Amino acid sequence: VYKRQKPLFVDAKSTLQSAYCLTDFATDTSYPLNLQGNPKFTNPTFFDFHLQPNSLALNAGMENGAAIDLGTVFPQPSFEPNVMISQIFTNLENSNIPEFLTLYNPSNKTADLSGYVFTKGISAVIPEGVFLEGKEVLFLTKDASASIWVEQNKQVVEWQSGKLSNTGESLQLQDRFGITIDHLKYQEDGRWPGNAFEGQYVLQMKNEALENHFAESWTAVKIDEAFALGIFPVDVFSEIYPNPSTGFFTIKSLNKNNQHIKVFSLSGQLLLESQFEMQDIYTLDLSLFPRGIYYVKVGAEVHKLLKL
Repeated sequence: VYKRQKPLFVDAKSTLQSAYCLTDFATDTSYPLNLQGNPKFTNPTFFDFHLQPNSLALNAGMENGAAIDLGTVFPQPSFEPNVMISQIFTNLENSNIPEFLTLYNPSNKTADLSGYVFTKGISAVIPEGVFLEGKEVLFLTKDASASIWVEQNKQVVEWQSGKLSNTGESLQLQDRFGITIDHLKYQEDGRWPGNAFEGQYVLQMKNEALENHFAESWTAVKIDEAFALGIFPVDVFSEIYPNPSTGFFTIKSLNKNNQHIKVFSLSGQLLLESQFEMQDIYTLDLSLFPRGIYYVKVGAEVHKLLKL
């Protein structure tokens, strides 16, 4: 990345050679000063492009004979992040769960997805009036009439045509104005989680702060009852104890912002929902609930609890 004041143009009889560049796409490998890989920004989803300590871009540039970091740092903008592809399930074993993708909204604000369209991988147009609340997911699937969607009462959109490739392909999402919102290429190449290409596993983003077009940002999760909640994994910012408990659970959070809490049954039914100010700890009272397993969602983070 370099500073420039005007666009650069190359005519049909000329060539342009770049140097001291880092890209996640194909690069000019004939020039040894170019790099290809993950720049490892701090939180690109929320537009924080500071470099992490293990970034390839550190001291990889050159200015006036001195090593400098590649890239540029600018004030973080105030607008909200875009929705992102967060799960991919190809249904290798032809189970009763049809192929699906999920779109995740990392923002705290509701997103209007009306007219969004997949232009690569599958053919899907999201109808008018489809909104996605902050920290929630929308399922796009090959068969919206499947019993799994009815049982779990999920927001589901059926795509018009196409099939997710079992070995990988490009996916691209555009908004109603034709602007590319998200794109990636998952593939069975040894870099992406191998389990996702072998059985009933779903490719799933590890963290909302990561860039989803890098293979290292994904993991393979076996489909089980946790799938029913549409969980999107995040770094652990809270802990709940004691677990198991006879009814009272203490929630301790490292995130001092106000938190939204939801309690789900094992089947995915919402049982309790509340907003609380997370100063340090919060007591969750499940003493009146029957004994059993419950899922508690604190913000975007999910915990499995056992009520004795």
